[in-house]
Amino acid sequence: MLTVISVMVWLYLQSHPTAIIADYVHHLYRFGLIVSPSFISRLFRRWSFSFKTPEYRMIYKYSWENLSYYFTYLVEISRIPQAHIHYLDEASYNPKDLRPPRIVGPVNQRQTATHSDPLDKVWNTTVYTSYSEDGSLPPVVVDIRQATNDSWSFLSFVIFLVNAGYLPPNHVLVIDNARVHIAAGILPILHSVLTAAQVRLILMPKYSPELSPAEFVHQLVKHYIRRHSGSHPLWQKIIMYHIVVTPQHMKNWYNHCLTISERPAFESRI
Repeated sequence: MLTVISVMVWLYLQSHPTAIIADYVHHLYRFGLIVSPSFISRLFRRWSFSFKTPEYRMIYKYSWENLSYYFTYLVEISRIPQAHIHYLDEASYNPKDLRPPRIVGPVNQRQTATHSDPLDKVWNTTVYTSYSEDGSLPPVVVDIRQATNDSWSFLSFVIFLVNAGYLPPNHVLVIDNARVHIAAGILPILHSVLTAAQVRLILMPKYSPELSPAEFVHQLVKHYIRRHSGSHPLWQKIIMYHIVVTPQHMKNWYNHCLTISERPAFESRI
């Protein structure tokens, strides 16, 4: 009987690698086999197995179609002058995820920290990036709102960028495949706006945030917010730390994202 249970647990493990102990107990119960959670734990220890933090991968990212477009995109984008390429991307700032990870206090005493921002007040941003050696364009322009990131907010921001001269003629706008970017309701308008402005639109490969400098902007801003606590409300911190982004930051990120020889493994860093 033990051999039968072991085989069933092994087969279930192969088909359900994210299952928890209770799932194994329930699975065996369906076949009239009653075991305790501790039995499953002992069985794993006998196999020298333990629960680990997994490294998740997007399987659709590795489809032949997406990989083919990935390489085509890299070749095409590398031929465009960096100063002509602009990225747009969204981010959400949830106070629950941005609290400082550590505080200082006496040894062996529990420490309590207060938080000035309501935990249910989430801020959302759309970020524009640019790199120009002459400084003619800002490295970052940010649109911040409490409303959710939707397609109409995205479209409004693009129109603002065009009217403000941040998307000059013969430049390129690169976006990912998020629904807010390619929603059927705005796509014809988006194409019309960009065509009239003589701006070319390029879609990034799916599930590839490592190709966008805007993702590095999000990472840096959130890092500063977590590490630099203060009395400023969250929306002010978001604006303050976008200003921290320098042309040198953008130069490094553009080189990383646009230079084929520096391409990392096909893994998302976000």
